[in-house]
Amino acid sequence: MKTVVSWVDITARVESILSQYCQKNIVAASEIGDGYVQLWKEIKSLIEAGGKRIRP
Repeated sequence: MKTVVSWVDITARVESILSQYCQKNIVAASEIGDGYVQLWKEIKSLIEAGGKRIRP
């Protein structure tokens, strides 16, 4: 039997993975410098603002 996964579930999972990825890079960036931390925070902010599309 196949499991049907909704787009809402997929979207939530993608959002979670992207957030974790950005957070990991924010932590790593802190070892490099404040400017790099700010870059990753801005990237995370843009991602969380939306506009991404998952297309079949």
